[in-house]
Amino acid sequence: MKTTRKKPTLSRCFEKPTIFRFAFVVLLAGCAAGAPAPGTSPFALMGDTPYSERDVPRLDSLIDDLNAQKLAFVVHIGDITSGQGPCSDAWLEARKKQFARIAHPFILLPGDNDWTDCHRGGFDPMERLARWRAPLLLSRKVVRRTENPSRAAGRRLLRARALGA
Repeated sequence: MKTTRKKPTLSRCFEKPTIFRFAFVVLLAGCAAGAPAPGTSPFALMGDTPYSERDVPRLDSLIDDLNAQKLAFVVHIGDITSGQGPCSDAWLEARKKQFARIAHPFILLPGDNDWTDCHRGGFDPMERLARWRAPLLLSRKVVRRTENPSRAAGRRLLRARALGA
């Protein structure tokens, strides 16, 4: 006897506790979040973007949105390229210029796609990590120069140290 399995529908996803229901509730709660509580520091966290030229305009829009927010800092957790590349120096330089538009203190971490996976394009991973560090670690200066010096007044500085340097 052959049994026919019903295709999942949106209503079936809500019949019993599922990961879909949990994700929906979390998403809904995030949309309902109000202003940050006093004494907290809102920040932005992003990653896995841009993967390709197609994603570059989306990242530009995200940066515009981030710049419109009052944030303590922005963190990119890596993977500024897909596992297939691009891994070129030109790609890294273009991302450096793109990330320089972020108006908040910015922390960039390397992801596996940014160096270890570049072997797929014929690059040496350790060479790519060194090239990634050189253009993207903009400088060891903590305070960014601004046209309006009062903008930096009162900021607490975060000291950072490159590992292995």
